[in-house]
Amino acid sequence: MTDTLKTVGMWIVSIIAVGGGIWLIIWGIIDLVSGLAGKNKEYGKVLLGIGIGVFGGFLMLWGGSNIISFFQSNGSQIPIK
Repeated sequence: MTDTLKTVGMWIVSIIAVGGGIWLIIWGIIDLVSGLAGKNKEYGKVLLGIGIGVFGGFLMLWGGSNIISFFQSNGSQIPIK
């Protein structure tokens, strides 16, 4: 039963990571295009769009299993009093 719960949890975190990554990449592209459109170029918005898109790609690349293992390994190092 615990294996099934771990598998389902892994799938849920993976789907959220991929969906969130795609959403952030799309949001970054929207910021990039809107910053470069028109007469006034908003380079701050362009850089923010690039940063958001890169973070979304990193989130997709990292994946659900790596996210879970990262928080499991580093969560045990937090001192709780």
